[in-house]
Amino acid sequence: MVEHFQRRVDDCYAALNWVVDQADALGLDASRLAVGGHSSGAALAAAVALAARDRDGPRIRYLHLGYPVIDDRLATGSARAVTDPRLFNRHGAAAGWRMYLQGGDPRAGYAVPARAENLRGLPPAYIMVAGVDPARDEALEFAARLSAAGNSVEVHLVPGVPHMFDVLAPAVRVSRRAVSAWTAAFADGIGVDCERGDGCERGHG
Repeated sequence: MVEHFQRRVDDCYAALNWVVDQADALGLDASRLAVGGHSSGAALAAAVALAARDRDGPRIRYLHLGYPVIDDRLATGSARAVTDPRLFNRHGAAAGWRMYLQGGDPRAGYAVPARAENLRGLPPAYIMVAGVDPARDEALEFAARLSAAGNSVEVHLVPGVPHMFDVLAPAVRVSRRAVSAWTAAFADGIGVDCERGDGCERGHG
């Protein structure tokens, strides 16, 4: 039986393949393929990158993970420390994993990217980490493992901000700086020259 959560990963992987198959009709350059997401979406993006590698799927040129929630074990220091009920906290993270896994085996398939034993051969990645986030340490640990496995990884730790800070307060300076940084890195990752005006605007993603 296919685990409930594996269907979500397979849906995302199918969407990736559809985009590649329809690239000409959509007017897209399939050589500049990137996958990304924020929070739980980052977990799905990482899962898709792992699946594409293992299945000889489309070549992903760049991987963006924004404050990724990628480890159901919640065993890190930040997962234990961030309990403020006004923020996304340990309780919220645990509830999210329960709803996602629905009793399934977290070691199955690509459900929990942090549980993947082999991280070799993944695309260059940019990981944005929020400083006051139960997922902070798992993101940093994942970045270190990616690097140790020989992948190119850029990490931006934004201090003093909660999970999804740039969505909660997009106009504040720290959010604008963080968004500008990751969108510029994203453009560089897919070979787009923002300074030359190749269809991108820094600070807007």
